[in-house]
Amino acid sequence: MPRSKIPKTYRGMKRLRQIAGVFIRHGFYNSVSLTNIPGVSNNVSKLERGYRGEVQGKDLSTAQRLRMTFEELGPTFIKLGQMLSLEPDIIPADFVEELQKLQDEVPPFSFEEVKEIIETELGEKPEKLFRFLEPIPMAAASVSQVHLGELFSGKKIVVKVQRPNIEEVIREDIKILNRIARTMEKRIDGMELLDPVAIVGEFENFITKEIDFSNEAASIERFVSNFKDDPTVCIPEVYWEFTTSRVLVMAHLDGLPIDELEKIKALGLNLDKVAHTGLNAFAKQILVYGYFHADPHPGNAMVMPGGEIGLIDFGIIGFIDQVLMGRLSNIFVGYAEHDYDRVISVFIDMGLVSDKVDLKGFKYDLMNVSEPYYGRSLEHIQVKKVFDDTLSIALKYRVRLPRELILLFKTLIAMESVGRTLSPQANILEAMKPYAIRFLERRHDPKTVLSNMRHDIVNYADMLRDSPDQVYKILKNLAMGTQSIELIHEVPRLKEIENSYVRSSNLITVGVVTGTSVLAGAWMLGSQHQYIPISIPALGIENIPLTIVLGLVSYSVATILGLWLVFTIFVRSGNWQKKRLIKFK
Repeated sequence: MPRSKIPKTYRGMKRLRQIAGVFIRHGFYNSVSLTNIPGVSNNVSKLERGYRGEVQGKDLSTAQRLRMTFEELGPTFIKLGQMLSLEPDIIPADFVEELQKLQDEVPPFSFEEVKEIIETELGEKPEKLFRFLEPIPMAAASVSQVHLGELFSGKKIVVKVQRPNIEEVIREDIKILNRIARTMEKRIDGMELLDPVAIVGEFENFITKEIDFSNEAASIERFVSNFKDDPTVCIPEVYWEFTTSRVLVMAHLDGLPIDELEKIKALGLNLDKVAHTGLNAFAKQILVYGYFHADPHPGNAMVMPGGEIGLIDFGIIGFIDQVLMGRLSNIFVGYAEHDYDRVISVFIDMGLVSDKVDLKGFKYDLMNVSEPYYGRSLEHIQVKKVFDDTLSIALKYRVRLPRELILLFKTLIAMESVGRTLSPQANILEAMKPYAIRFLERRHDPKTVLSNMRHDIVNYADMLRDSPDQVYKILKNLAMGTQSIELIHEVPRLKEIENSYVRSSNLITVGVVTGTSVLAGAWMLGSQHQYIPISIPALGIENIPLTIVLGLVSYSVATILGLWLVFTIFVRSGNWQKKRLIKFK
């Protein structure tokens, strides 16, 4: 078995051994030994002996020990665990539950390092950029930490600074994860079904976006634009002149964490109304803008003094495009009308259900899970219960739910939990209902229909315009031999038809050769030029020109081929007619 190629640098090997050591210390000795990684697999026994008797959490479940392992290994693994928690259709439920508990809180780095990073990124010392910058951070996470500050204009700000060398650490960890994933696919049976290499690739895209603060700044700007006319929602302003990929400066929202109920009551605010405002804000994000805050825990949602909802930390964002929103609407209508064929049709269109799925059983299970909800008020339906029921069917029929859909469910569950912290009657489905109705009505609005038609016409026009070029490229590639076309068919009589075409082609070819022979013979026999006299005394032939001989041969060939051609046509035609008579008798 070829060993995977792990970075040969001292730093890479040191980190690799550290990862292996932490996994072994938490009881994953067998998993590490399976990887067969150079520099680690040769020393697994040695590592195991070093940690023998020191396995942490011996009495804990495997899922709990994995969570502890990820927390100890730092930012890359914490973020990986958080992403894996969004894959309940491939990750066991107990692991998903534990990975959702991953804590992203670590000790802060020094204020001197904060100032050094700000100066490197912005080209000036913090003292020249800000009137004040609090040395003690408000919060410290695995990727960054946040400090309060103030501009010279007097505006209160929050300065988010990336951890020193964190990008380098994450990139090194991803290299190691990539190679471990490839090794797992080769050495562990069935692992290719989980596709760990693709998971690591997806994680790389996810984490790369998150550690570039300009992406978060752009997300904030979009939220500001979406809610500019909504006085019930507060989004912090981004100060772009102080923002880079490693430093993000935004306005400070002076509110209370949404779970501090007594302090909120002390402001004279109605908790039911606050809960409704928060749920309404998220319903608009999902069903109006298709762009939502996907991490709405109490630390990221706050209550402002006037009862508005303030949102911060836009590192994780969810998207729902118009196509997915339309499909979700069709699912919603299908459930509302008990039309499960419609629901299944949407699943098939989305590519979630394969041809091998037992559609009758799938439909029966959908009905069995969904019917109990009919006739019940939305306030008595919990999103988590709906999600768990949906997930159980997905797992049974191997339906792979899109990441966006799972992220949406997780957001709804989290938001409903936050809402019910404020008010037991809070229900995200009730908050979404009017927006869902408006969306469905909007789909049939003349302006929307015309807009969609205009969009489709433009797309079709582009396709027609590009078609000649595309056809030319295909034909050119075919002519050059750089492209081929393979026709695969399963039509029962297509082979018979194909053979018929081959026979017809052969007959045409024989006909052409026969005709050519007749013309050649006629030309040679009628030629006035006499070339190369031939004599065959045994046959009594004296001085016959070669042209006459070739003419006679051509006529002879034409006669033989002609007779064969006539025979073939009439005999086969007769057989075919006979078969037809027998078939339809």
